[in-house]
This record gives sequence, C-alpha cells and structure tokens, in this order.
Amino acid sequence: MKWLTVAVESSFGWPVKETEIEYLGEKYLLRPETDDEPQSVSLRCPAGTTMVVGRLLVNRFLSALSWVEGHGIIEIFSVGSNGPKPVKVGKGKTRFISKNFRADYLPEPKDDKSRRALALYREAQSLNSATYSFLGFFKVLNVLFKNGKEQKAWVNSNLGFASGYKASKRLLELRKLHKDIGEYLYVQGRCAVAHAFSDPAIDPDVPEDVERLTADLPLIEELSTIAIERELGIISKSTFLAVHLYELAGFERIIGQDIVSCLKEGETLDQGIEIDIPPLSLRLRDHVQFASFEDLQPVSLQQCANALIIRLHSPDDIVQLAITLDFKQWRLRFDPSEDVIILDDGSRRPMLASSDAALLTKGVCANGQVEIYNTETNELLARTDPYIPHNIDLRTTLVNLDKISSEALDEAQRRGSASGEPVDLPRANNQTGKVMDSGQTEKRA
Repeated sequence: MKWLTVAVESSFGWPVKETEIEYLGEKYLLRPETDDEPQSVSLRCPAGTTMVVGRLLVNRFLSALSWVEGHGIIEIFSVGSNGPKPVKVGKGKTRFISKNFRADYLPEPKDDKSRRALALYREAQSLNSATYSFLGFFKVLNVLFKNGKEQKAWVNSNLGFASGYKASKRLLELRKLHKDIGEYLYVQGRCAVAHAFSDPAIDPDVPEDVERLTADLPLIEELSTIAIERELGIISKSTFLAVHLYELAGFERIIGQDIVSCLKEGETLDQGIEIDIPPLSLRLRDHVQFASFEDLQPVSLQQCANALIIRLHSPDDIVQLAITLDFKQWRLRFDPSEDVIILDDGSRRPMLASSDAALLTKGVCANGQVEIYNTETNELLARTDPYIPHNIDLRTTLVNLDKISSEALDEAQRRGSASGEPVDLPRANNQTGKVMDSGQTEKRA
C-alpha cells in the first residue's frame, strides 16, 4: 500500500488547495472538497505499512490538528491504494474551508498519555452531542487521574485558570448554586452521562438536562485544555501565538542557544565571536515574492542591548536594509518605511526595487506578516504577527503606495528604453496589491 486516503469532516477551515504537511517524519496531503470529492487526508505510506498502522498514523495527525485548531475533525472512511497518486474518494456534504490554511504549529506528544489525551479531545470536539462531548472532555481528566476523588480535586484547584468568556460566565453562575464545583461537574455531569442507572442521570429527551450540560460544556472543555497544557506540557494554539516563539525560532537555531541566552540577558558578546548568517529572503505571507528582496547578503551584525541588528544588501548593493532580532521581547522588528534604503545608480534596477518596496509597504499596512527565509534552503526562519496600522488613512495610504509603485515602473520602463533594454514590467493589482504574472523573478533580479 503506497497511499492511505481518509475522507474527513472538519469543523474548522480546511485548505482550498492541495496542501502537504510533514508531521513526525511522515507526509500528509490535505485535499479540498470539490464537486465530486469530500475533504480528505492522504498519507504517503512508509514501506510495509498496513491499513491499521496507516489509520493510526493519520488519526494521530488529525488529533494534533484538532488540538491546534480547537475544533473537531472525524474520519468518515479510509481507502488504501498502490498507484502513483492517492485515489479519489466519494462526495460528502459541504465542509468548512479556508483560503489561507496554514499549519504553523502541531504538537509532538512523546508518550501514550499525551497521545490518548489528544485523541479524546478530538473525539469530544467532533461529537454532535453536548452530553457525550461533555463526557469526552471529562475523560481527558481521567487520562491523568484514575479516580473521581483526584479528578474533583484537580478541577477545584484549576478553576482559577479558566479565562474564556463562556467558561468564566458559566463558572460564576455555578458558584452561586454549588459550593463544590468539582463535585458538581463529576457527579451531575460526568457520572450522570456515563451511568444511566444512577441518580442523577441525564435523560436526552429532557430539554432541561441537555440545556444544563450544554451550558456546562464550555467550562469542561476549557478545563480539559488546561489539563493538557499544564499537566502534559502540550501548548495550545492560543499559547503558541501568545508566546510568539515562531518570530525568532529559526534564528535561535542558527545563532545558538548560548549566544541567544547572552542576548536575552543583555550581556555584551565577545568581539571575536562568529555568527554565520546565510543569505536571507524577505517576503510577505501569502503574497507573491518580491524579486528585490530575495537573496539578500548579510554584510554586518551589530548588538544593541538585547537585540541583534542584521544589515543586508542585495548582490548589487542597490537594496540595503536592516532587520532587528529582539531576543528579550522575542520579536522580529522590521519597518519597510524606515529600514530600507535604495541607492539610485541611474539604471532601471533601483526603480524596480522602489516599486517592490512600495508594494511591500502596502502589504504590511494591509495586516501583512513579514517572513524571513533562508534563501539557500527555503526554510522559514522568522515571521511577524499581522501588522495593525495606527493613525493613518489606510485607504488613501494604499492608493498612494500603488501610485508610487506604478510611477517607479514607468521610470524603469523609460530608463530601460533609453539604454536599449526595454522590458515588460508587472503592474500592481489595486485590489490586492499583488504583482500580476508579467515579470518573473529571474528577469527582474
């Protein structure tokens, strides 16, 4: 079996184009829903993989994805195949989709408890039943604590960490009705769902029972998330974004933890220390590449308190810019309006760079995310959060930047014609700020 294809139902945004994700050494191809096919995941199977092993690998991946997204995803059916490409599977109902799907972070659980907790979390998120979802989230606690006494004690000790709006609101309501919230959630929630012979017991036909469990669901869901994070050390997507480790993680690997630790503490680096920075490319997330900001060569490094400033030049030195790695705040700092210099040697090249710079600035202003890549390996080293502009007339600013880009291209055309080197130049799309496909990176570099 070369491929295992699993038809799935997701309750979060699924990619609208084929997207390959590598996870724990295996490659998974996420395919979008079409008129004839449902959402699906295809595993490029290691040699000798059986259906049972393949489904386990896919399920572990789906559980990691569900944990990060905080929503459910379930397996409908699976098909094995031996062809060069994964087989197509039958059509299901319409699913959630996302035009800009990214798997920036997936957890890598190291033990069976962690893997089982993520599997239970995904199952609970995917159920179309408030009562069984409640039980599923409570079972996450059962992974960690073997009996009801320990589970109730843990709940009462961790209620203070519940911060979501719905969970916090429900907790305030319950505190007015019950002295022991752990006891309430365990007896009138977990046991009432799991044991039909007990008293109290949940009757799915009784609206009050279902409404009560539905109201309790956000609280137990958040408690299960807290348990997975605090007890198993698997951070959630919200924590991942809050600590923004992605901003400098790649540079930490290049520079080394010892040097990064010195920078975080504000210690002065030794004068003779060598840091090997590869050629870098500066890009905007989900945007076409700007030729002028590809293959930038590092020319100098400068420590400024807790930060490292990297100065970069294009191979012809016409484009010069600086990026700042702030290791104390763990932030990538770059302002295209302040940190870019373009030297004009009278050729058309500076005008092309000026056009790129204007479109880069436009993209940043429109909530863009700056990304830094290792040019040689195409590895993403760092990226910023979306930029939120302040105190500007955004609409007018974007129009003006388009105008600057267009005028620079006109001048590049004039200079090219004067020197006998006319060239077809791209034009900015005023709606998106993207460059239309008339100028290739190789032609413009």
